[in-house]
Amino acid sequence: MPEKLSLRDRLTNPRDLLLAGAGLLLAIYLLRSCIPGLQGGLPSQVVDLLQTRYVVCVDDIPIWPGEPRQPECGQLELRLAGEGVVPDALRDAGVTRALCFRVTYTNPYWTTQGQTRHEIALQSRTANKVALLQAGRWNVPSDEDIADRQRWRDFSCPGLYDAPP
Repeated sequence: MPEKLSLRDRLTNPRDLLLAGAGLLLAIYLLRSCIPGLQGGLPSQVVDLLQTRYVVCVDDIPIWPGEPRQPECGQLELRLAGEGVVPDALRDAGVTRALCFRVTYTNPYWTTQGQTRHEIALQSRTANKVALLQAGRWNVPSDEDIADRQRWRDFSCPGLYDAPP
């Protein structure tokens, strides 16, 4: 019967140490892909706010009885650009963090032929936004391209505002 090695003996063996390190890295990789909070992305408050604001569903009744059409909802893609620098004037007003990100949302809509709904098509839009943490709540200002562009500069967001995706 093989001899049982203690943890101390295993950690001094280079082969066992490499296997333990590889197992730990694999576990971290798997956890990062499964748990959104470990992905280094946007806080869940911001994601929930954006999903409520941007994602639209088409769940109308079928065109004719028995039609197999199912409700179709839009999709939201978020990409964190980095942390912005909060100007002193806003810091004094209670803003503690600024996160710069790009949001792309694709939503379904009905096309028409004359006045009759014809088929569902998709429309997409991309915007660069800054989320602000003030008094423990995240806020994302509404869509206004000129104001968003100015906010991107004011908070010294990393990268160009008009950078391609």
